[in-house]
Amino acid sequence: MGLFTKRQLTGQVDKNSLPRHVAVIMDGNGRWAQKRGLPRTAGHKVGAETFRRIATCCKKLGLDYLTVYAFSTENWKRPKDEVDGIMRLLEQYLHECIDYGMGIRILRQDSWEALCSFIISQCNNITRIKGIVERLCEQFGDKCETNGVGYYTFPSAERLAALRPSDLAGIRSGYRAEYIIAAARAVTTGELDLDALKTCDYREAIKTLRRIRGVGEKVANCVVLFGLYHMEAFPIDVWMKRALKEHFPADFDPTSLGAYAGLAQQYIFYYSRSGGK
Repeated sequence: MGLFTKRQLTGQVDKNSLPRHVAVIMDGNGRWAQKRGLPRTAGHKVGAETFRRIATCCKKLGLDYLTVYAFSTENWKRPKDEVDGIMRLLEQYLHECIDYGMGIRILRQDSWEALCSFIISQCNNITRIKGIVERLCEQFGDKCETNGVGYYTFPSAERLAALRPSDLAGIRSGYRAEYIIAAARAVTTGELDLDALKTCDYREAIKTLRRIRGVGEKVANCVVLFGLYHMEAFPIDVWMKRALKEHFPADFDPTSLGAYAGLAQQYIFYYSRSGGK
């Protein structure tokens, strides 16, 4: 059964026939251009714009997965000017992200607060994360007041290290309670020296953080970028996976973005998350 009903000319889509996953093979762009007396790079540009329209449509339809086969290892054998032209299409996307999110800054969060908060964030949504952090501060932080407005500080690692996971039942963090306490104790005992990780190589910082129970690749990268201020870190979550799949080759290496890969990540994330193409 096709995606469209008999009223397909009106653009109506039969949602009951919508697949969960669609794959697109980018093939024939160069030949399309040659038949029209154009350079092959012109075909790749038109193909990229066509795919962008397809991706935007799939997003509006609520398609779960969209895979694009855009650049294979065989493509490296093509003429240099053609490969360079394809790579420039990626640069164009990055410039669009920058223009869309002009003025973005990287949050320089307190190191312990970043580690604890990102442990809480794993397999979680923004509403629940905010709720857990607020309850953590209310129950274990210090109450302060500024201009008549009361608030609570983020609890120190030392304060939480003295607790048991069961003591965190009130913040409703689930299995993460054990991870929070483990991280707090590692910081308090010196097993994890967050200040030292600010000055070491970012890859070593990630490796060290991952030794802490409950800290995986994504959490470690987030902490290294936002709490340890290593701009080379490139966290990849669901939104980043979608953006990379739609706009970058399968073998894309974030380190190719250099010393400010983390800033590029934020532009890409914001563009994708805020309704950009």
